[in-house]
Parts: sequence; C-alpha cells; structure tokens
Amino acid sequence: MDEEEMSPGAVLVASSAGELTEFIEGTLWADIGRELDVWLEGVRSINEDPEADDRTRLIALGRIDALKHFLLLPEVMRDSLIADQTSHQEENDEKPLDNEEEREEIFNV
Repeated sequence: MDEEEMSPGAVLVASSAGELTEFIEGTLWADIGRELDVWLEGVRSINEDPEADDRTRLIALGRIDALKHFLLLPEVMRDSLIADQTSHQEENDEKPLDNEEEREEIFNV
C-alpha cells in the first residue's frame, strides 16, 4: 500500500513484523527503554512535587503521556502490521475464485 491509499492518520511502516519483534526483544531497545524509564521517573517526580504550580504539572503530565506512548510505539507498530496482514488474508480468503485456473491451482483439481 502506498501513501496515497492510506487512511488519514495511518503510518507507513517499512519494517516487517519480524524485524520489529527482533528490535523489541533486542538489547538496543532494552537500553533505550531503561533510559526512557529514568526520564519518566524524573518527570513523575516533578508532577508529584507539592510545590509545583499547575502549569508545571500540566507540562509534566504531557511529557509523561508522550514517554508512555513512545515506550509502546514498537509494539503498536508491530501489532498494527500483524492486524493489517490478518485483515488482508481474511479478505483474500473470502474473495471468490474468478476462473477455473485459480480453482485448479488452489485445489489441485
């Protein structure tokens, strides 16, 4: 699917689900995750500071939300690819066979 065919808000992912799984399970993402967890704890401490004003807390909440979304991004991308593949497979399974050659090829008749 090219970018013109995509629905608004959809993201074009060039990686395969397998590549994303390898990344998620790899040491690079583990290293990045640990660093982002440190950032997240720092921002949470700002949000929990009783002396912080409302503006500072709102900014901290926005950063917390962004970090949480970023930490989930590889899994969301992979799961989206898998769901798209499953959807396309189901569409193809439901598609009627158009000609005798397709039937013979699939059913070896």
